[in-house]
Amino acid sequence: MDKEWLEEFPPHERLSIFIAGELADDEDNLRFEELSKSLGYANSTIPNRWMHFQSKIPLKHISGIAKFFDRDIADLLPLWVLQELPDDIDLYQSASRILSAREHWVISVAREVYLGYVEE
Repeated sequence: MDKEWLEEFPPHERLSIFIAGELADDEDNLRFEELSKSLGYANSTIPNRWMHFQSKIPLKHISGIAKFFDRDIADLLPLWVLQELPDDIDLYQSASRILSAREHWVISVAREVYLGYVEE
C-alpha cells in the first residue's frame, strides 16, 4: 500500500484519514453507512466520531475495515499502532514489517523453489 500521502498528517490521525481517503467518492455516505453496519453498528454515530478524531478506532475492527476495503490487515495495523502510540516509532516500524498475505505467498514460493523448504 502506498502510504506516502499519509505522512503529511499527524500520526495519531492517519488511520481515520486513510478510511476517509477510501471513502472519498462516497458523496452520499452510503458506503460509510455500509462500513458502519458491517462493523456491527446500528448507525454511524461511533464511526463518525472516529472520522472527526473524537475517539479511537478499536483494534477489534481492523480486520473488518480491511475486509470492507479489500485491503490486507498488514496495511492497516501500522496505522492503528500510530493511532495508539504516535511517538513510538520503533513499534510502528516493527508493525510496518509485517508481511501482507501476497508477500508471504511470494516468500513461501521462493523458499520452495530455491531452498526446497515447504512450510507446514
